[in-house]
Amino acid sequence: MKHKLVLLALFATCLSFTACEEDKDSYDFSESMPAYVEIKSKTALTVEEGATATVTFQSREAFQQAKTLTYEIAGAYNATGTVVLPRNTLSTALTFTVPTGVVPAGSETAVASLSLTDADGLSVGRKGADKEVVTINITKK
Repeated sequence: MKHKLVLLALFATCLSFTACEEDKDSYDFSESMPAYVEIKSKTALTVEEGATATVTFQSREAFQQAKTLTYEIAGAYNATGTVVLPRNTLSTALTFTVPTGVVPAGSETAVASLSLTDADGLSVGRKGADKEVVTINITKK
């Protein structure tokens, strides 16, 4: 009788380890969003000549390595540079100074655009947007 119980328990164990006909663990990740960096607020900035402005870059996830972000300012004046998104952080701030003399004589304002152009191997913007842009409205001092 004891052998029959052991065989029955062994048989039940073997049945519990058999595979199911339908594979329910095949998840499709082809539509998942890649890691990206974006400009936190794309609201236009109004900055006086000679003053500083701040733009924040953010990611939805922290990375184990620092990422070097490349930006470009074009329009009333031109500049390029980099800012580092430190490891294990979700955002970093870029503070830049608008040079004096960029508003033409006879005008009260000039316009430039700050673009995020490269994100150190990450996508720029959500779903691979080419550029993240914020407008800079520059006023006379």
